[in-house]
Amino acid sequence: MNKKLTEDEQVMTIQKLVRVLVIDDSEVMRQSLQQVLSAFNDLLWVGESADGHDALDLCQELHPDVILIDVGLLHVEVSKLIYSIRDRFSHTQIIGITSFEDRFTIDQILLAGAALCLSKDTNVALIADSVRQVARVAN
Repeated sequence: MNKKLTEDEQVMTIQKLVRVLVIDDSEVMRQSLQQVLSAFNDLLWVGESADGHDALDLCQELHPDVILIDVGLLHVEVSKLIYSIRDRFSHTQIIGITSFEDRFTIDQILLAGAALCLSKDTNVALIADSVRQVARVAN
């Protein structure tokens, strides 16, 4: 039986799903980002971490294209973690997310290998567009 694909299905067969891992110590933020990602057909939430200690293991297991990471994690040095992820999983792109505008911290995150840094107050469409944009860099 031949079935004509809907427009969304045609787009999905052409575009690869962007696999996204979320690392944030706020459960509310992780849930919010999961809902945001679920609203878009081309973005796939693949997992989460509350503290970043398991980030390298999750990268090995889940093969994310993009990681959204809270730059203010308390129990891990985020810039070192970003450097380690980019060193071991060079195809994985990283977006820092922050609730503050500390230029020094943002610069450290970018120097460590993050593609960009966004405010946690960023519009959901812009978050989705940013994830797509940095994922294209990897492919």
